[in-house]
This record gives sequence, C-alpha cells and structure tokens, in this order.
Amino acid sequence: MVSVQKVTATIGFRNLGPAWFANIGSGDAVGTITLAVVSAPANCRAEGSGTYRCELRHWATPEDRIQFPFELRIDRVIPNATGAVTLHTSARQAQYDPQPHNAHAELVVNATK
Repeated sequence: MVSVQKVTATIGFRNLGPAWFANIGSGDAVGTITLAVVSAPANCRAEGSGTYRCELRHWATPEDRIQFPFELRIDRVIPNATGAVTLHTSARQAQYDPQPHNAHAELVVNATK
C-alpha cells in the first residue's frame, strides 16, 4: 500500500523592478497564477480538475513579494518531479516587459540537488 502525503508549498510573485506597474483604470489584477493542486488559499478560485487561479492585486511596486500557500498531494516519490508556474498578464502589460521569459518558472518537487 502506498501512503499518500500532503505538503504545503508556497508559490509567489516578486517584482524585481525597477518599475512598478498597475491597471489603475480597470482595477484588473496585474497577473494571475494558475496551478493544479489539492487545495489553495481562500483568495484563489477553483477552475475544475484541481486547478486553481490566484489573482494578484491591481498594482505591483518594485520589490513587491506576494505569496500563496498551496497544499500538494504526493502520491508517489519521483526524483526531480517538475511542474510549472506562469504569471499571466495582459497584452498591454506584456509590451512593456523587457524580459518576458522571466514570467515562467519551473516548479521542482523532491529535488535531488
């Protein structure tokens, strides 16, 4: 029998600046984080099949750090199991991002290094 474990992982967003950005006119979130997990913080909404979407507030200043604690279910141990976290922004915001590649990060569970 395989034992199922649950662990908490904190996933977050950090604006390394130097600029701040905001959706002042619309009040829309500056980005969203989408993950497939067992459970998510109260400020995230379920999108079906264990996927949750968490919205950031409508502004982000330099050095902002926003974190979301997620509960992950471990069914079996797989060394270096990977997933991904992507920050989704509007097309308007994206045109001002000189480094769009850093809006995506690999999530490694049970890293061997």
